[in-house]
Amino acid sequence: MKAKDAYIINLPPLTEEELDMCRKAFNMFDKDASGTIDVKELRTALSALGQNPTEEELFVMVSQRKDAG
Repeated sequence: MKAKDAYIINLPPLTEEELDMCRKAFNMFDKDASGTIDVKELRTALSALGQNPTEEELFVMVSQRKDAG
């Protein structure tokens, strides 16, 4: 098992309503409608959740996602 696999949790699939809520939340922060959330958009999303990550933390988050494929 790879280290990143250690975080996989068996959860029930999301309902259509839950998927729709996720899509709406994603689209709210994907300001340029690119289908991705860049560092600036990620900062805005996290700020809305009361988080204040440093520039370095944001870039680590984005690079981890890029490494995951």
